[in-house]
Amino acid sequence: FAFTEDTPTVIQVAAKKGLPSFSHYSPMKRFAPDRVVSGQLVHWEKIYIDFLAKVYAGVYTNKNLQDVDYWWLLPQGAVELGGAYGEPVNPKFAGALKAKKLNHPVFGEISVYDLVMKELALMSDVELAADPFQGPIKDRQGKLRVPAGLRLTKHELETMEWAAPGVKGPWPNEPK
Repeated sequence: FAFTEDTPTVIQVAAKKGLPSFSHYSPMKRFAPDRVVSGQLVHWEKIYIDFLAKVYAGVYTNKNLQDVDYWWLLPQGAVELGGAYGEPVNPKFAGALKAKKLNHPVFGEISVYDLVMKELALMSDVELAADPFQGPIKDRQGKLRVPAGLRLTKHELETMEWAAPGVKGPWPNEPK
């Protein structure tokens, strides 16, 4: 299970049912050490320190706060992969993820675990600038949404209404 609430409730309910889950924003592994696989963690302190320093320096004022938008990722240290800080994948799941193989268009046959670690390294390197939203990307209906070599812009990501293959639908106003 994955979720957008910053609460351990989803983690705890999933654990009671014997289901895997993922942290969101905060490290949740401690609430279900045998069931949290990984997650996305935010280092709010990095963002708050930068924000407050810019307020103090007069860069951010009541005249321009509407234009402030943090789009920090792995290279800026604002986020990390894991159910606990410093642990991208719960070791209890590493064996199963290493055993599960898939055929990747770039890396060939690779384990899910190794693919996650490769992608993490690529997204962490500001020079490589790996982007999971780089084309070609098709929607769940097979329509090409992002041509090869192009990336979705921040605005396109924030306003997209189409879904990737495997997402169940339809929904109101789903693009055709």
